[in-house]
Amino acid sequence: MPGSADPVGVRLREHHGKYILDIIFAGRRWRESTGVSIPVDKQLKKDALDLAETIRTKKELSLIARKNGIQDPTADRMLLLDYLQESARGKSKKYSIHKVIEWIKKLAPNTRFSDLSPRWLENFQNTLVSTSGLSLQTCEHYCNALRHQFKLAVRDKVLFEDPGAGVPHIKVLEQRRPHLETWEIEQLMKTPIKGQKSGIGPAIKQARLFAVATGLRISDIRTLRWEHIDLKTKQVSKTQEKTGRLVIIPIKDEALKLIDDGIEHERADFVFPRIAELKTIENTNTYLREWGKAAGLTKPIGWHIARHTDATQLLEAGADIYTVK
Repeated sequence: MPGSADPVGVRLREHHGKYILDIIFAGRRWRESTGVSIPVDKQLKKDALDLAETIRTKKELSLIARKNGIQDPTADRMLLLDYLQESARGKSKKYSIHKVIEWIKKLAPNTRFSDLSPRWLENFQNTLVSTSGLSLQTCEHYCNALRHQFKLAVRDKVLFEDPGAGVPHIKVLEQRRPHLETWEIEQLMKTPIKGQKSGIGPAIKQARLFAVATGLRISDIRTLRWEHIDLKTKQVSKTQEKTGRLVIIPIKDEALKLIDDGIEHERADFVFPRIAELKTIENTNTYLREWGKAAGLTKPIGWHIARHTDATQLLEAGADIYTVK
């Protein structure tokens, strides 16, 4: 909750033919549109100014209520979408709230806080599952993000009760993710990949096998530099491209043979330069499909399945299978 010393200010001003609000609250500054345009006619302009001032006053009352820890008197009339957009302001696009906003726009754009209830959330969950085409896991993830926003609204006295309390979560069935068995990895090791002349084939094969050994995403394989690898401690230490989180992954001797060419590299050099310079990985999938087919495999061997392959299975195959052909 904002401290009592934090200033609250809502100033109305003209901007590109419209009235906007300059807001100061909880140490943050931002602008919001009132949605009121400025007419040329003097009388209409006065009416528009009165309307914009009413909007400014309501916004200020809402923020003062939140600052003092009392129920927001304007909350019932507030659109859920407006609240979520304000909450998402300044947050990276990787946060799930941005996806939640997209689905609220599609499925419930006119929902007000007065409409929120356990029944509303149940209906929203059911509609998301039945119409979005998303997996159950993704639907549950987005609904959890929405539930989190409800809890924040209760904390900030925007909501009196949490509409998510007691509402059953979406049932997600446990699924066994596809992965490569040890014999399949051995087959891939023995099978040459096309693109020998240009060198791109062996580069893809080398990177793909290292991804299996470490569980790294292709985005991290492409940006992996020698500064991320400690040959003494045999570890990869890298901030993930997708999550922004630091991961430390041990590397077995057999996996190190894939990348240790005996050359002393600059720390800033890419470990897989041919992969790093590709504009897109789409073309690499053609190489992978044909490689898997040549090895006699029936399951896909794309980049993502590498993350689901048990590293212990990989190591059971022994050192020799890491020789890249």
